Amino acid sequence: MHGRPRQRAGETPPPEVNKKEQAQVAELQKIIPLFMENNRTCCYSSQALDQNARLLELNPEFYSAWNYRKRAVRHLLNLESDEEVRKRIVQTELDVVVRALRVNPKSYGAWYHRKWVIQFGLSPMDAEFLLLKKLLKLDARNFHGWDYRRFVAKTKGVAVEDELLFTTDKINENFSNYSAWHNRSALLSEISKNEAAENGRVQERLQEEYELVKNSFYTDPDDQSGWFYYSWLLGQTIAPVGTHVSGCWPPPKSLIVIDLKNNSYKLPFNKLKVGKLETLPVVICFSNSVTGVNDQTVSTTVDGNDSLELEWRPVERWQKSGRKWTTNIKNCLSSSSGQTSVKILVGAVPGITSLDGQACERSWQSSFQVLFEETSSFEDYADKYDQLCESILQSRSRTFVDSPSSLQYLFPVANHSGSNNEEADGTKIWQLGLLDREIQSCRELLDLEENSKWTRLTLTRLLLTHASYNTSSLKSHIDEARKHLEMLKCLDPTHQEYYQHQLSLLSLKELTMDEFILAGKYVREGLLKLNQLSLCSLEFADRFLWVQNLDLSHNQLRSTHGLEALQLLSNLTLSHNRIGSVTALAPLRGLPLLEDVDVSYNQIGDHTVDTCRVLCSSKLINASLVPPASSQKSDRAEWHLKEGRYWEIKVVFEDLCWQKLNIAGNSAAKDVEFVDALNRALNGTRLITEAETNL
Repeated sequence: MHGRPRQRAGETPPPEVNKKEQAQVAELQKIIPLFMENNRTCCYSSQALDQNARLLELNPEFYSAWNYRKRAVRHLLNLESDEEVRKRIVQTELDVVVRALRVNPKSYGAWYHRKWVIQFGLSPMDAEFLLLKKLLKLDARNFHGWDYRRFVAKTKGVAVEDELLFTTDKINENFSNYSAWHNRSALLSEISKNEAAENGRVQERLQEEYELVKNSFYTDPDDQSGWFYYSWLLGQTIAPVGTHVSGCWPPPKSLIVIDLKNNSYKLPFNKLKVGKLETLPVVICFSNSVTGVNDQTVSTTVDGNDSLELEWRPVERWQKSGRKWTTNIKNCLSSSSGQTSVKILVGAVPGITSLDGQACERSWQSSFQVLFEETSSFEDYADKYDQLCESILQSRSRTFVDSPSSLQYLFPVANHSGSNNEEADGTKIWQLGLLDREIQSCRELLDLEENSKWTRLTLTRLLLTHASYNTSSLKSHIDEARKHLEMLKCLDPTHQEYYQHQLSLLSLKELTMDEFILAGKYVREGLLKLNQLSLCSLEFADRFLWVQNLDLSHNQLRSTHGLEALQLLSNLTLSHNRIGSVTALAPLRGLPLLEDVDVSYNQIGDHTVDTCRVLCSSKLINASLVPPASSQKSDRAEWHLKEGRYWEIKVVFEDLCWQKLNIAGNSAAKDVEFVDALNRALNGTRLITEAETNL
């Protein structure tokens, strides 16, 4: 229970406690064999049930004992037809539960058993409310009690509004009652379903909730209960954007020119050799992880032929769902000159759903042209594209960057936030007004409590939410949010990694929402430099599907998860990051054009615990850690690849056709057996180690 002092590790309990526990252990040792025998023989006599009740009083977590009582109750109820006798049987069970709860008020088995007994409908529900009143008076934050109250209220048919009033009273008694706040969110979620059509009433109720929760902030700004509820409330106010297409390659309305002689194709920001590909890759990114992407739900038409049977798969090849899906269109790369028109319709028929069951909310269509030319004509197109890219990069005016002919390649999917619905526009105005008021309230509270981490963190979230709705405030809000996150790293060093991750996402948000900043990061022919940005994650791949050469050096990355969507990527620089294992590179297996990878000066080999193993589809345990007795170096290397310390090298690197891999500066590069196993798995790839870089 809350408020009960805990015994610290290493502390010796008082002698009287030891004596009591020893007596209980001795009693348990006598009762358990008797219970096991009664359970085996299905003996449900009064003596057996009394022994079982005593067992549960000594140890309420004995699940087998609760299950035994369930079988006994069913047996006894089936034998009795007298209503009064049946009620006494049920009441006996409720009394057993009460005795167990006195020992442990948070016993899952006891609460579950009580719910099970109540469902027979043979006990008065008012008695349950009296029990809960006593329990919540002793421990107002017992979440088992609150969960049971929701069950009892629903069973009896108590009005949700009445339960909401009870929750309000408990919150007013103690603003730190997290369980009461949680119960309130559950009740309001149920109410909102009934009031969904009354938009004005929903907004009025949300405003009332904001006023209530702000009272808790001003009472104790450092108490997290109210802030958690406030975060939930903000999520109800700002409805999340539904599942939709967030990125694609090739870009909509693009013209891909294929050089028939040199087997390469080009479009703005790309000049790509396709010698390793006999097909044209297509990538579609969704806002959430989805399933159901196939040739039925995604219709592809090539020159009017809509009977193509394409195999869509997640870019994480071992997964059955994902945000990024890819396929290859074989009919595009024809050997004869001419022009091919490709149309893609996502949501042609229903079936694409997110993991929480949400259907893709709108269909989406894209089309692009593939032009086959001889080398001379191809060079003419290439020159025009190069001039376009150069004008974007050299100009410091937004005129070029804002032109649709160039931006469609940097931002291939239109913004989904727009709406022509008057009611939706009115809701957005109300949301922006509410966000403005809440931002001002948090700023005022921060003036009074400048060291309140919850106030700063909530203000940061409000600023970023407001910026996503109103881009005119983007720069000022991002600058202020960055200042608060930097301050939080000092105020709350325990969660410094979390705040650094948020700063990383902030940098990406600023980069992807401002075309001019993004154009400044682009260098030439598909090279994008995102180095020295303190990035901790790669949650941006759906905006950069056109990238061929990517520089992510001098960041804080721990894995390559997210890069698997960049199907055109050929050169990747990840030097001076925090990659700590080979399995962190597993997502790179899904990149068919990748040739040059630089992971120098990371932390591969420094850590004994592999936190990125989940990214690697592999066996869960190693068969053995003892190498074979053979003294042959090749035998030991082969064993390490199959069974030993470096099995992940085989899983990640086998059959890859990379030209170069740089592991210099990693601890593992000094391990001779590691390097031998890596050389054997890569089979022809140039491996750069610490020793070679020193030559």
